[in-house]
Amino acid sequence: MLKKIIVNDNFYETRIALTQQGGLWEYFQEKKEQRTLVGNIYKGKVLRVLPGLQSAFIDIGYEKAAFLHVSDLLEQHLNEDDNEIETTDISQVDISQMLSQGEEIIVQVSKDPISTKGPRVTTWLSIPGRYLVFFPIGNKVGVSKKIESESERKRLKDIVENIKPEDTTFVIRTVAEGVSQEILQSDMELTMRLWIDIVKKQKDISAPFPLHEDLSMPLRIARDLLNNDIEEMIIDNMETYKRVLHFVEHFMPLQKEKIKHFDSIRFGSIFEKYGIEKEIDLLYHKSVPLKSGGNIIIEQVEAMTIVDVNTGSFVGKNLEHSDTILRTNKEAIEVLANQLRLRNIGGIIIVDCIDMKSDGDREDLINFAESVTSKDRAKVIIHSITSLGLMQITRKRISDSFRRNTTHSCPICRGLGFLKSPETITHEIYRDILKIDSNLLKDSNLKIVVSPHIYEYLISHEEENIKKLKEQIEANIDILLDSNFSPENFTIGFK
Repeated sequence: MLKKIIVNDNFYETRIALTQQGGLWEYFQEKKEQRTLVGNIYKGKVLRVLPGLQSAFIDIGYEKAAFLHVSDLLEQHLNEDDNEIETTDISQVDISQMLSQGEEIIVQVSKDPISTKGPRVTTWLSIPGRYLVFFPIGNKVGVSKKIESESERKRLKDIVENIKPEDTTFVIRTVAEGVSQEILQSDMELTMRLWIDIVKKQKDISAPFPLHEDLSMPLRIARDLLNNDIEEMIIDNMETYKRVLHFVEHFMPLQKEKIKHFDSIRFGSIFEKYGIEKEIDLLYHKSVPLKSGGNIIIEQVEAMTIVDVNTGSFVGKNLEHSDTILRTNKEAIEVLANQLRLRNIGGIIIVDCIDMKSDGDREDLINFAESVTSKDRAKVIIHSITSLGLMQITRKRISDSFRRNTTHSCPICRGLGFLKSPETITHEIYRDILKIDSNLLKDSNLKIVVSPHIYEYLISHEEENIKKLKEQIEANIDILLDSNFSPENFTIGFK
């Protein structure tokens, strides 16, 4: 199934859309002043060691200290049959015996800063090339699970084992399928040259210091995604187009004809041209429609994401049939898989599916969910459906979600997503007044300043209660309006 890569690059941000059959399949966005740190390698200094948490904080020169867990510090092992990393058992390990405050250490960022947390780092360093990923430790060869042909897996593994130096590990990437030994050799030498430069550089400088920065986003996307499934990569910035074209000509010459320039001066916005802007706007909405007439509601909270499957107009006799319920749940899960990928939602996801009576239907839905999420480049695990009909999903979190990257909490509702009713605010005002010392209130003149929203409610609905309040506190009350106040804001004072 052919896809397109659409690149919108300007002086303040880079946006890249991967489309499939004209629809948005994957979306990447990066502000120029907030480039991702993932993949960067630093010489860092240990700030603190926390034995109780089996972790340490590392100064890498970033505004927030980086977090290093003992599992990312221990020697790790690569499973020879794939690219999965196996970590030594940490139950008997004491991190304070492995690190000390002030010690210098080389680390690589594995997760970007998220919310109030600093970046997460690892000592399991890797340098990705176009076809291979180099690890300067161990002596193994791994092959991407997505290369399914056993004969091709063996061919690639034999080539790499024969040409790689001792005491190095390489993982063969999916795009290496069908690639010759000469190309693999060239890619291997490039990654190893980068590593030699890092080793030389770190000898002469003190921590904290950056040793290696990964490619810019357009070049990373070309390196990682430009393959035979991609019809073309269209770029609206001439300088970026030239850099990508030069990179592709050097490292993947067979793909160079796919690199195209889009003249935005003549043809306008590239994202408007390909209908992407409207699809991006939908990512801000909680409700996502289903073709059947229902929808899914996506609520992101601090600890998890909660998804509710609603039937909407798709009700009545149809939902009495188990096959219709299963079909609706499958449609919802397929749409959700797309939204998780586009919104870059990670962590724990709980899905409230339409209740299914049959264990077979539940198993069928789990298998379907595993199938549609298998296309996600982030690791997704589908857990069992609970007795309450809740599907549990975990998706690996590497960077902030689309929502965190592009929104701030509403200053009016303070991120709650709702406002207190005028009646509730009015009762808060009454309670605050009744907390004041009665001796101060007696014979005084109180001034209550409120928003237009609350002022209208007080004048229209609370005349009798305000009269009772005046009698109780034996004071005069004036209600004033301030159009600059937010709906929940009020002040109480003496004249």
